[in-house]
Amino acid sequence: MGGYPVATGIVAIHGQERMGDVPEIHWRWITAHEIGHQYWGEYVLEKDDSGWLWIGLGIYADREYVRARSLSLEKHQKIMERYINVVRKHVDTTVDITPEQRSDVDFDFNNVVIHGKGFSIISALACVLGRETFDRIYRRCLEQFGGRRLGAYEFQAVCEEETDQDLGWFFDQWLRSSRYPSYQITSQVCTKHNDGYRSRVRVESLGTLKMPVPIVTYFEDGTSQRRVTDRLLHVNILEFASSAPLHEVRLDPDGELALVVPPPGPPPMPTTKDELRKRIRRMSITGAGKEALDLFTAAQQLNLTDPDLWWRLGLALYDGSYYPKALIAWRRIGEFAEGDLDYSFISLVWQGHILDLLGRRQDAV
Repeated sequence: MGGYPVATGIVAIHGQERMGDVPEIHWRWITAHEIGHQYWGEYVLEKDDSGWLWIGLGIYADREYVRARSLSLEKHQKIMERYINVVRKHVDTTVDITPEQRSDVDFDFNNVVIHGKGFSIISALACVLGRETFDRIYRRCLEQFGGRRLGAYEFQAVCEEETDQDLGWFFDQWLRSSRYPSYQITSQVCTKHNDGYRSRVRVESLGTLKMPVPIVTYFEDGTSQRRVTDRLLHVNILEFASSAPLHEVRLDPDGELALVVPPPGPPPMPTTKDELRKRIRRMSITGAGKEALDLFTAAQQLNLTDPDLWWRLGLALYDGSYYPKALIAWRRIGEFAEGDLDYSFISLVWQGHILDLLGRRQDAV
């Protein structure tokens, strides 16, 4: 009971012989969905192999139709849940991977990553930039890339031009890593203050992807206040002054973010070298210090001898400020370089950097 674009201006909706078996909202949604792909996929062509961009933008189009008609957003929540559910299983959801890496994928990459995460990325971007700004970007891409191919880098460039911001922090995390957002309100307190009230709300990042998240406080007199967290802070303490007591606090009140709450527990340790190699290759070298620390332990236990993988571990451990372990990783590179002058040089230089950071300047020199 789905559909597909047949040609420009023509969509096919199959399964209509069973129209009475599902709610009317399904047929309205799938029709809007396929019309959305007339714009994204037919009019604006996809440049990248994975196709997440035109899929994500197309689903965003039908979500905005559903919103405009005040219809249920259940379909879109379920699309996000495809992505959220596999994150809980510690599945690597990196979007920007090579064809070789794609051939090793053993789950439904199309439904989970291209559709589920692709839509989650576009929805999160619209949330971060604001609807007015994102609509301007959306329309510009339609006007500028009609009849042409649009890829992730061109899309990011348009977003940065329209906002005058460097959005690498957003696209790198969402596309080139398996990080996930998980934010939760961990405490809320309302106290009497002078002639009014003061509320303090604590929002904590429990995941690995850092981004601003909207939060709305509702008060007993019917008023509300909206704030956005600072993505650079692990814990945000937000204060609100009001004339009435606090009634409710909502994180992501519009349901635009694929928040993984609660976050998944620690992943199981690799038990084979092949599994370890895959994990290290897919690991980000920034913001993944704890993961690198676990994989470092596995690398020692499994006697890993690949200098390129010790190099990745060394960078990630350095980024996470695990300097003693990073020093060991850089030494391993030298041990396993087997006459490769490039690796030997890199090993010595980084050992010097780490020793200096550890206060061992003489050893570094």
